[in-house]
Amino acid sequence: MITTGQLDYYLSLPRDVLVHILISRSSTSAWGDVLFGIVAYCLAGNLRPASLLLFLAFSCTGCAVTVAYHVLVGSAAFWIGNSESFSTQASSAMTSFSTYPGSIFRGWVKLLTFTLIPAGMVGHVPVELLRRFDPLLFAGVITFAIAFVVIAAVVFRLRLRRYESGNLLVLRG
Repeated sequence: MITTGQLDYYLSLPRDVLVHILISRSSTSAWGDVLFGIVAYCLAGNLRPASLLLFLAFSCTGCAVTVAYHVLVGSAAFWIGNSESFSTQASSAMTSFSTYPGSIFRGWVKLLTFTLIPAGMVGHVPVELLRRFDPLLFAGVITFAIAFVVIAAVVFRLRLRRYESGNLLVLRG
């Protein structure tokens, strides 16, 4: 959207550009995925109220961190132009790192999977907290999610100020 000048349409709207972009790029079929996740957890998970609340909290933090990660990765287009292949690789990295158990990562790779590619904060830590709850670690997940969302929004807004129109006429109906 940045490279092709499709942000121009959103700049003319009266509210937050990032919120409009995120809503317009969302998929209605994703709500089916959300419902499937809840049903799958109810069938396979621990159905105590506290456990279910934790699952819902981690679903929200995981979603927030994942969206923020993609905003950051997508914002790379402000610097490098067409970043579609970079975005695809970064998305694949997030998926790949989150499918392996967190215990296999050591050293700088572990640091990477818990910060720059936050697969650990989306998958590994929440699973461990569902198994063995630690209030301090839970607070860390919440804090990380909030901080990551704020960082992504700030980076996007700072770069948006320097955005130059793509001179592309985009009509939306």
